[in-house]
Amino acid sequence: MVKISVQPPIIHRFVYELRYDYGFTYLDRCGATINDILKKNPGWVHISASPKTTTIRNQEKNITFNFSVSKLDLVKSRSEKVATLMSVEEFAKIACSLTDEVVNRLGIEDFTRVGFRLWRLFGNESIEAAKEAVKNLGFVSFEKLKDVGLDNLNEVNCTLLLDHDGISSRIAIAPVEQNIEFDPATIKQASGIPHKLHIDQHRALIAKLKAKSKLNNIHYMQFLSI
Repeated sequence: MVKISVQPPIIHRFVYELRYDYGFTYLDRCGATINDILKKNPGWVHISASPKTTTIRNQEKNITFNFSVSKLDLVKSRSEKVATLMSVEEFAKIACSLTDEVVNRLGIEDFTRVGFRLWRLFGNESIEAAKEAVKNLGFVSFEKLKDVGLDNLNEVNCTLLLDHDGISSRIAIAPVEQNIEFDPATIKQASGIPHKLHIDQHRALIAKLKAKSKLNNIHYMQFLSI
C-alpha cells in the first residue's frame, strides 16, 4: 500500500445553485431586482448586468451572487485577502435572503434543481506529488495496464455519482494548482531578516511571521482538491 502524503483538509469554497424554468421575467425586472438587493444588503455592489446574467459582489466577504433567466448561484471562497470562510449557517442565511429576492421579484414557481457544493483542499508539496496521491487513492486498480505497457499515467481524476432517496451526490477528486500573485511587500517581509540591534526588531519579526503565515496558507491551498 502506497502511503499518501497530504496535509489535513481545509474548506476552500461554498457554492449554492438554484435552477428554474420560466424565468424570462428577468428580462423585464432585472434592474428592479438589483435595486431591491442593494438597498437591503449593505456592502454589496453591482458588477455587471446583461440579458444573459447579472452579477453583484460583496468584496469584503469575497462572496459573489449571480442570477439569470434560468438559474442563480452564490459563491464564497477563501482568497489572499479573505483567509477564512464564514460559517455554513451564515452562508445559508445569505443564500436564502438573496433567493427570496429573486424568486419573489421574478415570480418563479418551477424549480428544476437545487445544489450545494463544498470544495475541500488537501495541501501537498507539489502538483506532481498531488497527482501521485490521486493515483494511489485505491479507487481504481491500474495493475493490468502494466501488462500492456500503459502504466505511465500522467494524471488521474476520479468522479463518484451517488443517489439516495432521490438526492444525488457527486464527489470529484482531482489534482489542481493555482497561481496566485503576491504583492512585493509581503514577499519581502517573509524573507527579510530583522537586524538584532534594530529598534523595531520585534515589530519587524512579527510582520515577518505574519507574512510567512500568509504565504504558507495560500501554498497549502494550491495542490490537491477533493
